[in-house]
Amino acid sequence: MNQNPLLIAVLLSGLIAVQLAKAEDAPAPPASPAKAQATPAAPVQPAAAQAAPSTPTQPATPAQAAPAQPAPPQAQPAKQSIEKPVEKADDKEAQKAEKQQRDVAERAEKERLAREKSEKQERERAEKADREKAEREEKAAADKQAKADKKAKAEERENAFTSVPLVDFVKQPEMKAPWGTIFKSEYSIPAWIQSLDADSGPTSQITGADGVTYVVGAMSKANDPYDRLIALFTSDHKKQWALGVTIPVGLGREGLLHPKKYASLRWYGHPDLTVRKVFTDYLDKDPSWKN
Repeated sequence: MNQNPLLIAVLLSGLIAVQLAKAEDAPAPPASPAKAQATPAAPVQPAAAQAAPSTPTQPATPAQAAPAQPAPPQAQPAKQSIEKPVEKADDKEAQKAEKQQRDVAERAEKERLAREKSEKQERERAEKADREKAEREEKAAADKQAKADKKAKAEERENAFTSVPLVDFVKQPEMKAPWGTIFKSEYSIPAWIQSLDADSGPTSQITGADGVTYVVGAMSKANDPYDRLIALFTSDHKKQWALGVTIPVGLGREGLLHPKKYASLRWYGHPDLTVRKVFTDYLDKDPSWKN
């Protein structure tokens, strides 16, 4: 019965020691001055301390006296809040740079396509110009050749109709119609002209004062130098005329010596003044045509 108070005293001492150790480690909350003054510190029980000499007290274990863990630093959340906006800004700059690169690439592609299109159009224009030039040159060469062929045929035709006796000339199939046209509107035609019973010289080409080239030839009644006929044709044989020259038989030799003075002229085919001058110029070049 006497040991129970001692045991109680020992336990109380250990509890007090533990509480004191905790109180030293943890910061004490500030107390108001009025409360601190109103509440005195609790006195230590001397009786309990004195009653314990016979039994040694148990010291506090390290686990019981372990100091409190320090609080984590509070500045870390602020650092994270600063880093996040920086990361967002870097992402925006990267996206902006990437967009600029895409824009540059798109512009370069558009410029390349436009350049290719322009080069293609230029090639097409050049090819078209070359084709047109070649076609023009080919057409010009063809026209030149056609003109040369036409001229050669005309010359060949004229050569075929020149240096041919007039009688043979008008007897050719292609000349029958033009020859008949000369006398179409005449009421009476000398029989020797209709029958072509005549002597004739070769046809030839002459150029009139109007610059037109004609085929001309002359023939006379067979065995009768007093009646002559001069025929005139355009080079294409589309127009034709004739001139009859008659010397009165009664003049005899005088009429043959001076045919220009005594001859009478008869026009066939209604030649105008220009064509009539071609006839008279032809006669004037005849040595036998004297005044």
